[in-house]
Amino acid sequence: MSNENLSFTNLYLLPLAYLVFALSYSKHIRFYHFGSKYDISYGTYIYAFLIQQILYQVTEGSLPFFVNVTLSIVITIPFAFLSYVLIEKPIMKFK
Repeated sequence: MSNENLSFTNLYLLPLAYLVFALSYSKHIRFYHFGSKYDISYGTYIYAFLIQQILYQVTEGSLPFFVNVTLSIVITIPFAFLSYVLIEKPIMKFK
C-alpha cells in the first residue's frame, strides 16, 4: 500500500471499531442497557438509508459529510422510535 492510498478515513476505522466495542461492553458507562425498553434497531435499519438519500437529493449533495450524517441520525431516530411503538410492538403481540 502506498502512502497515496493511506488516508485519514482508513486510519480511524480500527480505533473507532475498538471504541464502539469498548463502550458497548463497559460496565461503568452502562450502554449495555441501552435499547432494552425500546428496540429501535430495525426501524433505524429500515429508515436510515432512505432518509440519507432524501437529504442528499434535497440539498443536492451540498452538505458536508459530518452534517449529513448528523442530520440523518437526528431525523432517523424519531422515525425508528415511532416504527417500534406504532408497528413493531403491536405486531409482536400476535407471536
